[in-house]
Amino acid sequence: MEARLQSCSLLLHTNVALSPEAKAAFMSAASKAIASCLGKPESYVAVCVVDGASVCFGGSPDPAAIGCVYSLGSINK
Repeated sequence: MEARLQSCSLLLHTNVALSPEAKAAFMSAASKAIASCLGKPESYVAVCVVDGASVCFGGSPDPAAIGCVYSLGSINK
């Protein structure tokens, strides 16, 4: 139950197609950064990346991403 009370996650959608290596490297770096920023163990962090998604920003189909960070506690530090 403790892990559930401390968990946090990043959901990221991008219109850029990532190689498996680039996606894995990004997810690993993001996991470490989120854990550090929120002061939580990395074992409580989940990262989901959806590449090749239909995303536009400002009406443009140029490379873009949209993300949401969810955290139970620690988000306002």
